[in-house]
Amino acid sequence: MDLFFVYQDNLPPDVGYEVFSTTHVIMILLCCITGVLIIIPFIKAPEKTSRCIKRIAAIVPFILMILRWGYVIACKGDLLYELPLHLCSMTGILCLIFEFTSGKGSFMNSLLGQALYALCLPGACLAILFPDGTYYPALHFISIQSYLFHTLIIIYMILIIIDGSVRPDIREAYKSVLFLLIVVPPVMLFDHHFGTNYMFLNRPSNGSPLARFYDAGGYGGYLAAYAVTAIAVICLMNLLMRKG
Repeated sequence: MDLFFVYQDNLPPDVGYEVFSTTHVIMILLCCITGVLIIIPFIKAPEKTSRCIKRIAAIVPFILMILRWGYVIACKGDLLYELPLHLCSMTGILCLIFEFTSGKGSFMNSLLGQALYALCLPGACLAILFPDGTYYPALHFISIQSYLFHTLIIIYMILIIIDGSVRPDIREAYKSVLFLLIVVPPVMLFDHHFGTNYMFLNRPSNGSPLARFYDAGGYGGYLAAYAVTAIAVICLMNLLMRKG
């Protein structure tokens, strides 16, 4: 616990953990338990209570983002690497927009809902399965913030599926592709200009299954595999949960 608030630049070596180590598996199990403890009461609750649960699930991730920014500022860290340009950090804002804006049933609302479901949900799951901050100890502010943040946005997206706010449909898959066409080019330009790796557009995350494509085919092969995987995930998500 002495390292709980120590910034990454001041951490001693070898205090992190490996992907799918015992520590990592325990963290995954805790995320799953948290999900069960929120989703089951949501299903059983009356409408007013379930709406409150859903709104809390949309608000808390954004609060966690602000706390993380405050931590980095307090540690005099570089906010360049904490901007909401990763898919998951975008989701922390997009969940708020989806939950609290009007225009339910509009094209933009539908586009956002499809992107949240088909892209952001699997992206958040992958962020827990293949975390990018394993150089931090598991019992560290950043580690706990990250796991809790991703768990809550996964929970929120499951809740909006349960209540019918988002309805998976392969005919709507193009909206998720359109979302990527809008978001990826500016993020890619930002990455190339500032040397960042938002949305992992420059290189795969630690332990990512796409790392083998980067090793075998270089940057071009990695981007091609990235694009094919994104489209395959979009289609699979809409086929997997379609109704009727």
